This record gives sequence, C-alpha cells and structure tokens, in this order.
Amino acid sequence: MASSSSIESTEVLICGCGPTGAMLSALLGQYHIPNIVLEREEKINTDPRGIALDEDGIRYLQACGIYPHIFTDIGQCRLARYQLRSFRYWLIS
Repeated sequence: MASSSSIESTEVLICGCGPTGAMLSALLGQYHIPNIVLEREEKINTDPRGIALDEDGIRYLQACGIYPHIFTDIGQCRLARYQLRSFRYWLIS
C-alpha cells in the first residue's frame, strides 16, 4: 500500500499530451485549476500533429498567450501569414 505522502490529487486528469491535451492543460493552469497530463510515450513525438489551425484554434492560442510565437518561432506559410493577419485584425477590432 502506498503511503499517503506519495498520493497526489487533482481536479482534472488529461490523457495524452498531444496538441489538444497540452492546450487544455495550459488553459486550465491559467485558471489555477489543478491538472495532471498523462502521456504514454517516453520521448517527444516529432511527427506532425495539429497541422491545421482554424478560428477556434487561433482563439485558444491567444488565450494561452502563445499566439505571437506560433508563426514567428515555428514557421509560417506566406499565404497563411496574410490571411491570419487579416483574421487577427478582425478578431481584435
């Protein structure tokens, strides 16, 4: 039997640290909601994930405060950059 000092409790348990699990954990953390993310893979998966980004995805990235880094630090498509700038202007207006 495990001792009580090795037991951890949380409000939310997230299974999988893909794009959705990581985003959910970040958003919950901003609201100070305790959460634990469980991932079965030991190493970081380098396969493409989350290859498309829609309006809801952009809003979630903005809510986490990482939107400005997505296209500057990770990379961008020239056409997408123009479309997203127009869309971002529309969101802010």
